[in-house]
Amino acid sequence: MKRIQLVFTALIVVLSISASAQTVFKLDSIHQFSWDQVTVQWDHNTRELFTYDNGGNKETNLLRLILNGGIWENFYQFNKAYNANNDIEERIRQNWDGSMWQNSEQLTYQYNTDDLVETFSFAIFINPTWQVFNQNTYLYDTLGNRIEDLLTEYDFASMMLRNKERRTYDFTSSILNYEIMETWRTILNDWENDERKDYFYNTDGVLIREEISGWNIGGGTWATPYRQFLYSYNTDDLVEEIIDQLYVTDTWFNNNRTLLTYASNNLTEFLSQEWNNSTLQWENNFRQLRTFDLDDNEIELIYETWDDTVGAWEGTLRILKFWSSTETLSVNFEGALETSIYPNPFIDKLNIKLENPTNTSLEVHLYTVSGQLIKQKMIHPNTSEFSFELNDESAGSYVLHLYAGNKKEVFKILKN
Repeated sequence: MKRIQLVFTALIVVLSISASAQTVFKLDSIHQFSWDQVTVQWDHNTRELFTYDNGGNKETNLLRLILNGGIWENFYQFNKAYNANNDIEERIRQNWDGSMWQNSEQLTYQYNTDDLVETFSFAIFINPTWQVFNQNTYLYDTLGNRIEDLLTEYDFASMMLRNKERRTYDFTSSILNYEIMETWRTILNDWENDERKDYFYNTDGVLIREEISGWNIGGGTWATPYRQFLYSYNTDDLVEEIIDQLYVTDTWFNNNRTLLTYASNNLTEFLSQEWNNSTLQWENNFRQLRTFDLDDNEIELIYETWDDTVGAWEGTLRILKFWSSTETLSVNFEGALETSIYPNPFIDKLNIKLENPTNTSLEVHLYTVSGQLIKQKMIHPNTSEFSFELNDESAGSYVLHLYAGNKKEVFKILKN
């Protein structure tokens, strides 16, 4: 079975809030179950416990436990450190060896003066030091759009980081037009084009198509696109269908399809299907089912695969999440900014468009659902469009706050 990679889903959501306060929550624990085909029930085998050392607002430790003979035992843990701007600076994974924690992997982040990630490094612990194996270096334009992502990797022969891959991005304002992936050719001592992605939008600036092309080495040009993704939206401007097609002999053929279902703007079902060229019909592949509480916290996630032999869904993984309230964020603003955000769900970057730009500075704050402020940005007056980089945050739900004068808007966003 193939799985769709959602490269760039897009939609527009506007949720204006003019209440006096908003309760926020922190994630206390995650419990994982696997489906036992023999006993025909969910077996509880893994749990994750979260620790918040900064007033209950910042996750500093994630401890994973596994069930062994009826006893919960340490498996691994993540320790996280943050800077004064609430940006994560380091995440260390440690594995339990039966008696003590052993260093395993390290992620480190460095930021520029605009509080955007400038360098991201992945290292493995080789006693007694950390050895960087991969490093990404990012460049941005004046609007904060990421325009280059340079990946280097450790070369054992030279014992240095060497060029591996480079991605460059072309924008009009904060609208992504295309991106190009290049591969470093040592024999040429130069970059060589590999893949290109072009993005197409409707008149409202909403993504409707994405095309992927390969580089024709012999001709020195980009070949005809070999793959495309088509996006459609429901009446709430949320992505409800993504069709993946392959270009063969001058014709586009269906490959995969993703259907998304919502309840109160919460994504409740993610359904992947494959195209059957024999029956000319879509056939189920896998799906995710999500359940939310009355506070819009995700409390259950179930993964299922389709069994063709019995024509039914079979569970593979069940995740339960437990939350508790932490504090109330004051909201003393009235009015709306008439703002559109897209894509949502998103991968690593959120675009924000103001229909009526304000003559005052705009403050952008991003919170986890637990109330932790993880990003903030100041936007100059009279700015109509800008982007917000979130590539280094974990997948999940977040709350975005926009402030301008006496106006405020709050958006619930989802990162895939």
